[in-house]
Amino acid sequence: MTTKLAVALALTFVAVVQSDVTKHEDDQGKNHSLILGQRRFGDRVIHIEIVKQNPRFTPLWSITRFIKFPSNGEKNDKTINFLQVVDMTAEGHGGSSSLIDGGIGAKHVILRLTAERGHGLDSVVYIYGYDN
Repeated sequence: MTTKLAVALALTFVAVVQSDVTKHEDDQGKNHSLILGQRRFGDRVIHIEIVKQNPRFTPLWSITRFIKFPSNGEKNDKTINFLQVVDMTAEGHGGSSSLIDGGIGAKHVILRLTAERGHGLDSVVYIYGYDN
C-alpha cells in the first residue's frame, strides 16, 4: 500500500513540475509592449504616465484606459517622435496597446490600453519629443 502511495505521489509531483515548466515556456514571448518611432540625440521625455488598475471582479469584463497627451487644457509645443508603452505584467497577461490619434510627427497622441479579460493593467507610457 505504501509503495502505491509513494508511486502516486511521485507521479503527481512530476506532473505538477512538468505543467509548471510548460506554462513558463508558453508564456515566453507574450509581452504586450508597444514601441513606435525612433529616439534621436536631443530627444526629451515630455510625458511619463503609470497606468495601473486592478482586475475587475468578473472575468467577463475587460478594462480599457485611454491615455491622452496633452491633457485637456494643456498645450504641447514639442513634436512627438518616440512612443513606448512598457507592459510590466509577467506571464503574458498584460494589456494590448494601440494608437488611436496623433503620434509620431504630431504634437498630440491618444493611446488605448486594453487588459485581457479578468486581468488588470500595469504599464508605463513614455512619450519623447523634440523642440521645433
